[in-house]
Amino acid sequence: MNDVVTESADGERTKSLFSHWVLWESCIVAWKNIYVVLVIGSIFAVVGTFDLYVTALNAQALSNGEAAPLGPVAMTIFWVVRGAVNSILLAVLMYAVHSTVLDDCSSWAVFAGDGKSKLKKLAFRIVTALMVLFLVALLFQVVLALMGFKAGDRIEGGAGVIVMGVATFFAISFGILSVWFITWPASAIWSDNATLRQAFYRGKKVFWYVLGRNVMVLPVMAVLQLVIAAIFLPVVTAVFGAKDQADVASKFFFPGFAFSISALNSVLFVLWFVVLSVIISRALKLGDVRLQNAQA
Repeated sequence: MNDVVTESADGERTKSLFSHWVLWESCIVAWKNIYVVLVIGSIFAVVGTFDLYVTALNAQALSNGEAAPLGPVAMTIFWVVRGAVNSILLAVLMYAVHSTVLDDCSSWAVFAGDGKSKLKKLAFRIVTALMVLFLVALLFQVVLALMGFKAGDRIEGGAGVIVMGVATFFAISFGILSVWFITWPASAIWSDNATLRQAFYRGKKVFWYVLGRNVMVLPVMAVLQLVIAAIFLPVVTAVFGAKDQADVASKFFFPGFAFSISALNSVLFVLWFVVLSVIISRALKLGDVRLQNAQA
């Protein structure tokens, strides 16, 4: 069935911009880019496995009363490198999905010709958006520090209500801003209106479309998560059945166990971003049409 019908400037209905509901189109897009999805998912799983191993290494040392093998500086460098790798992987995945929806070009063919230069533009804007997310999280930590809280504090009573209120304010504000500017990265390549200001105007036109489609696919993703968790049930059971943090950490030293957990997360992560990229592509296309109609 059709997902959306746009309206012309005089209020008359025009032809549908999309042929399928967003979730079904996401399945089609994922299949058309199956090799890209598999490669990106595998790399995410490997990076995630290494991440779990490093985290477990520090956790086990601390549980034994020893100094962490990787100190704050080393961990900061590790997180920066991991963030850079993940940003590049996300850019590749989202570029393939955007190209399929907007240019009808799929898989590795999208990177031929000027595809690499377009990918760089998209990657730069994605990294910029992730940096903003990092700064927002850092700002939240600064606010908590100014309120007198530090890591490890147990927050209860009135203080807990205040912290919850601050966290809710940050979450809602950032969520609204994210929807308003969600088409900005892709607009660098697939829109004549590529500025941050135009992304804001476009985001206002498609705010409820983006929010509504994300809410509609959440139950499906939740069911998918349960199905995948059932497949990895022995691994999940081992984690939740662990005696303490040291027991959990020790399990992650087994490559197969750590990779299974990481693969579970990678499958959900990649599939979610395929769906999200399809929604963003549609929002970009729909937003430009609505802006044109509003100016007509």
